[in-house]
Amino acid sequence: MEKILILGGTQFIGRVFLEVLEKKYPNSSVTLFNRGKTNTNLFSHFNKIKGDRYSDDIFKITEEYWDVIIDFSCYLPENLTVLLPRLKNKVGRYIFISTVAVYDFEKATLEKGNVTEKFELLPYTSEMQGGNLLEYYGNKKAECERILNSHIEIDSIILRPSIVYGRYNIYERIYYWLYRLKNKPVALLPENGDVYRSYTFVDDLAEMIIKAMEIKEHHSTYNATSFEPASLKNILEEIKASNNYTTNLISIPREYVVENNVAKYRIPMWHIHSNYKFSNKKILKDFNINFHSIKDSFSKTIQYYEEIRKNDEGNIGLSIAHENAILFGYLLDQDEFETAKNILSPNCKYIIDEEILIGPEAILGSYEKNMIEGHKKLDVLEWGQSRVEVLNEQEFLIHFTDFLTHENKKFTHKCSQKITTNVDGLIEKIEHQFNEKEDLALFDFYKSVGIN
Repeated sequence: MEKILILGGTQFIGRVFLEVLEKKYPNSSVTLFNRGKTNTNLFSHFNKIKGDRYSDDIFKITEEYWDVIIDFSCYLPENLTVLLPRLKNKVGRYIFISTVAVYDFEKATLEKGNVTEKFELLPYTSEMQGGNLLEYYGNKKAECERILNSHIEIDSIILRPSIVYGRYNIYERIYYWLYRLKNKPVALLPENGDVYRSYTFVDDLAEMIIKAMEIKEHHSTYNATSFEPASLKNILEEIKASNNYTTNLISIPREYVVENNVAKYRIPMWHIHSNYKFSNKKILKDFNINFHSIKDSFSKTIQYYEEIRKNDEGNIGLSIAHENAILFGYLLDQDEFETAKNILSPNCKYIIDEEILIGPEAILGSYEKNMIEGHKKLDVLEWGQSRVEVLNEQEFLIHFTDFLTHENKKFTHKCSQKITTNVDGLIEKIEHQFNEKEDLALFDFYKSVGIN
């Protein structure tokens, strides 16, 4: 390869690719076209063209011939509409980094097996043209592909990665879980992590791009995923086994996730919608690449984070404090008192009336004792689904509902407890919230069924 032009490419995927490219083709002439705002200290020995691709600056690249153009940064179809006609006879191959988000997922869920490259893409309308990029990301990328494919005079390859992970990733999806597996005795896992997704290890994607540069005339599109679709549970268990982590992953049902707005705060790598599984058989056949295993790719990712992070919580998804509040409510609903001890600080205080209990053993022992006594004196005692209300970053209200039945009479009792977490996210104080109306109604029920 003599002349290679990179559009974008100094932040995450492009940065890894450029490192691989330097080793594979050290004598190539590489030029970077970007705004010069991200990691400007990197790759200083490469040629640079500074400009905004969404302005007339982009036409600077049409003034000479390129053996390969690799486009990491195009999100707006209109840009390709004006650029590609001017690249006729100016490029040997155009490699476009797209995304599996181009597929029409509502129809893709009907696909038997994994979605292939032939599956239907999202539409693109005039309304979407001026719409929010995040909202119409998949639609805009799909239209970019259609525009590129319409220029049959340009030899192009389109790569559709899925969730990309690995070094230099600015989105801490993986770190969210690594921190928990390394530091927490228990962690919340919606639906037991039984949602299957396809993933792309960034080192594998870099090798795919290299192969896309090397392969002979080859106008085609590929799902650029590293291994067969895997569930989040399988991935986390693989990481646990490889690193001797012992975190207990607590499965909570979908309805609890919805009721407590967990999806609003995002659980990285878990999605409230469907399984999205993509076939990588075509790229394996054509490119003949040995992709990393789940174990090896995540081991490399862990090593990267160990080098750059100070074992801090991270900045994505549920906070540890919020997660522990949700876990506390859910574990009490399930009578999982022993497990709940793990999210209380050693000196946690439980304040109810004038009584103060201190420590996980005493506190959870009192919950269990009340449960046992309740079952003994009532014909039926059942717990409803707790609900967590966020007060601030460290304080939460947990609302409980109890269903009591005795002597064919039924009563629904509601109560709340305020919990306060410490700087590590552990619960350090629990305060029973008195509700005179509820307490009097409970007293009257007991009296009506002959319980003192």
